[in-house]
Amino acid sequence: ASSADAASATINWGTNTNYQDVVVYTVDKGADTLGTINDYSSFCASKGKGYIASATYPASGNSYSSSNTSSAIFLAAKNYFENTVQPSMSEVTYDNLLVLHGNSAGCWGHNAATGSMHAFGGPVGSGYSQLPQWCLRLQAIPHVHLQVTQTRNAHSCTPTLRLGKPRI
Repeated sequence: ASSADAASATINWGTNTNYQDVVVYTVDKGADTLGTINDYSSFCASKGKGYIASATYPASGNSYSSSNTSSAIFLAAKNYFENTVQPSMSEVTYDNLLVLHGNSAGCWGHNAATGSMHAFGGPVGSGYSQLPQWCLRLQAIPHVHLQVTQTRNAHSCTPTLRLGKPRI
């Protein structure tokens, strides 16, 4: 699909100033597709927004894990996933999504370790969704993308969800 299959209203994706007043889009690419900065940037531009170029990721590497259930970013991700994505895209799970949320494709969020995607319905655990070795080697291939985009000033795009398993 070339258009968003789900989208948020303008929200704050945690407390990092680079992720305030963003719109999150979830897109099913129809087939496993390599996530790239160019595709992310182009998608955001097609929505009249920009990707988050000023930050690598919105908080820590385990922001979506069950060790951070009271953090603003965990709560924003959980709310978006449960109330926007799941009702319209029930095939999306924690294990088949990629969260595009910054200027480094290698550090986008995915199910890298047990518990790393608890905010998106994954198991309990304190795993990191952006592990240092993954930041160096990740090539994410899922076909549903969750993209977070900025709406203020430069009109930026942020995370993207994709269905499929990341490949390294």
